[in-house]
Amino acid sequence: MIEVKTKYCPQNHHCPSLAVCPVGAIKQDGFKAPYIDQEKCTNCGRCVLSCRVFQQVSEPVTSNKMTANK
Repeated sequence: MIEVKTKYCPQNHHCPSLAVCPVGAIKQDGFKAPYIDQEKCTNCGRCVLSCRVFQQVSEPVTSNKMTANK
């Protein structure tokens, strides 16, 4: 599973990592921190390589919209 660490995101721009996801699982509302649609995510790891906001985790992420995980 991929988790979003919002403390690393400046949340002041369009996330450039949206383009690296081959299945469109990275979402963003305005300039807020991106979040992962876990139902679409295939754990390919491209987002993890593109930005430190995205991190692999071993335990399941319970929410599709990670908003305040610091």
